Amino acid sequence: MTNPLTAWRRASLLGALALLSLLGSSRSASAELIGVASRFTAPSAIYSIDPATGVATLLTNTPGTAPYLTGADFRQGILYASDVTWADGICVFVTYDLATGAFVQISDQAGFELDGLAYRQGNDLFYSVSNSSNFENVHELVTIDPGTGAVSNIANTLTFVRGLAFDQASDILYGVTGETATSINLVTIDPSTGAVTTIGATGQFGRRAGLAFDEDNRILYMNLGVDASTPNSLFRINTATGAATLVGGNGAVVGEGIDGVAWRPGIGAVSVPEPSSFALTGLGMLGLVAWLRRTKKPSGQAAARRTARRRGRSG
Repeated sequence: MTNPLTAWRRASLLGALALLSLLGSSRSASAELIGVASRFTAPSAIYSIDPATGVATLLTNTPGTAPYLTGADFRQGILYASDVTWADGICVFVTYDLATGAFVQISDQAGFELDGLAYRQGNDLFYSVSNSSNFENVHELVTIDPGTGAVSNIANTLTFVRGLAFDQASDILYGVTGETATSINLVTIDPSTGAVTTIGATGQFGRRAGLAFDEDNRILYMNLGVDASTPNSLFRINTATGAATLVGGNGAVVGEGIDGVAWRPGIGAVSVPEPSSFALTGLGMLGLVAWLRRTKKPSGQAAARRTARRRGRSG
């Protein structure tokens, strides 16, 4: 016959273990590929892009703003974007709220037209390229201060660079070049001198091209807009050869398609019990208390009383 006291202790221990398991569990916010669509008139839209299929899912519209040939990247969990047009038709450097599409203007980009945006953790600066339409073959690599939006020139890249992305671990700045009827090539850019080194052709054509680098899985992504050989599509890029492998189409997106893409890193593990777990929490707490009480070493007086009772029963 099972001893009721032993059964109770067993149940108490199981409850305690359930509590410890619950307290030790955690969930982490997963990383995400985010895309900003270009559009001539406001509003445009921000999407989440499935890196396995390329399908874009609407997160929010961007009331009052129309990003165009935009660049995008994350810093400290906040989405920044360049070449965002609003109100008077000027291009501004902004942050976006991913839940509402509301923006905060940081600067007017000092009047530059900026293509591509890449954040570098090492010096806490953004990088972009000014492809000015006023001067032939002037394509300045610039840095942007995330706090003030101040733009500083580095050097002329002599190349039409469209999308940018940093490999933070290797400190490599990748870019893609291209125009509507010309090949999109993968390049690296020296962040100190602006010198461009061509890696190879992607096999695609177009000028609306965005880059994002997945640091966790070491994958470089490229997304193309409407005026491309494979429009509104996501690709993986071979960083050794430049070759692009199609992931899939974005589906229906607004305007000129998604050309500003950014990899949003996971924000780390956060201990958050599921709603259905609160009952287990209560059970675990009761079990833990009961187990501690049952296993507590008896005092001298309590031990003497128990001994006397046992002798009485045996007599």
